[in-house]
Amino acid sequence: MKSTCTMFATIVAGLFGCQIYWTVSLAQNGGGGDLVEEGGATVITSEKLTFDYKRNHAVFEENVVVLDPGMELTADKLAAWFNEDGDVQLIKAEGRVRIIQDDKMATAGEAVYDLANDKITLTDGPRLQRGKHFLEGQTITYWRKQELLVCEPQSHLVIFPDEDSTPINFLGD
Repeated sequence: MKSTCTMFATIVAGLFGCQIYWTVSLAQNGGGGDLVEEGGATVITSEKLTFDYKRNHAVFEENVVVLDPGMELTADKLAAWFNEDGDVQLIKAEGRVRIIQDDKMATAGEAVYDLANDKITLTDGPRLQRGKHFLEGQTITYWRKQELLVCEPQSHLVIFPDEDSTPINFLGD
């Protein structure tokens, strides 16, 4: 039976980015999927978790799954950097990144969330999809507070006729 590291944390909003408050409880179990129901907690599972307290850095490796009441994220690797108070400063997901929130999905080779600037950057084949509509480019950057999205270079937006009346806004309601 494989060992899975499970970390509970409270997450504050966002498509990908999350302020993780480290009221952390670590447990070893065979999956942790049943733990998502517990008080709306966020559960992060991976084959390996390395937490460097001196450098304020955590790395989840292999088969990373983040289950949260507001979104689901999968990746090959997820790293987080913290300040001295334990607040997350930067989150980086790498390798087959997939983020699902409601009817929206983002995929990329890499996703970075800079909390100080409230900026999400998707690179390495990024794609945003909502219904049949989708947006692709080399880099997709979204500033959450400003509700500003930039896709460059080689942006490619496909919008289908209004037959299913799916909103085109990839990040909002």
